Amino acid sequence: MTDKWLKMKALLENEYDWPANYRFKFIIPKEKEDEIEDMFPTEKIEYRASKKGNYLSVTFQKLCQNSEEIIRVYELASTIKGLILL
Repeated sequence: MTDKWLKMKALLENEYDWPANYRFKFIIPKEKEDEIEDMFPTEKIEYRASKKGNYLSVTFQKLCQNSEEIIRVYELASTIKGLILL
């Protein structure tokens, strides 16, 4: 696990009692919407288009058992080219 994820893990451990609902937020290029849908088929994903429509804000909540589960979701999502983690 990289330093970035270790820092995030520590923050999550301090902020949450497990299991916990966690809100994931990303920004993706519009053409990557199918990739998000394929990656998270069971999640109820909310989208909001950018002003010009080139990007989408992606939000969904997931019941996570621990901080490692949250980090796994972020690591998986970060494989999408052009995705910005929020």
